[in-house]
Amino acid sequence: MNAAQAKQIKLTDLMAKLGYEVKVVERGRTEHKYLSAWRAEVEPSLNVNLVKNQWYDFGDGEGGNTLDFAIAYLSKHGRPSRVTDALQWLEDQMGRPNTKQSNRFSFSEDKSQKTGAPRYLEFVKDSPLRSELILKYLRNRHVSSQNAKKYLRVVQYRNTSPNAPGSLYFGFGQQNISGGWEIRSASDSKKGKFKSALIVRDITVHPGSEQSRGAVSVFEGMLDHLSLLEMMNTDQLRGDAIIMNALSSYNRTKVYIEQQGYNRINLFLDNNASGKKAATKFQEDFEGCVFDQSPLYLPHVDLNDCLRAGDNPFFKQHYAELQP
Repeated sequence: MNAAQAKQIKLTDLMAKLGYEVKVVERGRTEHKYLSAWRAEVEPSLNVNLVKNQWYDFGDGEGGNTLDFAIAYLSKHGRPSRVTDALQWLEDQMGRPNTKQSNRFSFSEDKSQKTGAPRYLEFVKDSPLRSELILKYLRNRHVSSQNAKKYLRVVQYRNTSPNAPGSLYFGFGQQNISGGWEIRSASDSKKGKFKSALIVRDITVHPGSEQSRGAVSVFEGMLDHLSLLEMMNTDQLRGDAIIMNALSSYNRTKVYIEQQGYNRINLFLDNNASGKKAATKFQEDFEGCVFDQSPLYLPHVDLNDCLRAGDNPFFKQHYAELQP
């Protein structure tokens, strides 16, 4: 079983396999609530959205897809919880999957899908970033063509849904550590804005120029990382960089940080409720090693907003002092 196949496993089927019964049905029968799968409780706090095949634990503030659930389940039960461990555990629970759909990933994050039904997108190919349309969009976001071409690729994908069979699209993105692609469109309009993953969602890691120093910088999205590079007037940070690609990838980020043994974690998350909640979780799990840098780009929500506002000289001065 690979990660893409794991994420296609229905969470409701997995919960039933584990012996958990639905306690509450809400929102037109599209959301099921269960008692926690890793702590004792009376009121159900584990929510599963059937349409998106996503879970959310209101007790811990964590959530994600089926693979994320498996990693969390193993971790909270004191068992090895690497991705390979989770994949083997899922296969033990659910059996070997049908491999015919292994190159597809169900897109529940596409906000343009009005029916709420899963939408399937298929990776076609990637190529060097030469699109003037994309480069112009990135320049408008104050990201240089040099850094854009170094870290991003043009990604072509096909829509295989019944409503648009065979339709081809392209965006820009970067590969994650599981071989999937994190992509987005070169548009900020409500209609044209698009951001999600192909094949499989996972974190993206960029090595630093001085890896032995034990520092890592954690970002929510690829543009946050590129924005910091522009602010620092460089094309590579001294420490490694992890792009979460979604806050629901917290468990994957946590496991990777533990495996690498970083002794300093610089957080560059959004200045909003979700970002603050994630920062708190990092601080709880890595006590003494976490340095939240988000106050440095207040009142802006994220690094790219800060960059476009021209506040980078102030930011560069302070962040340079915080480098290990």
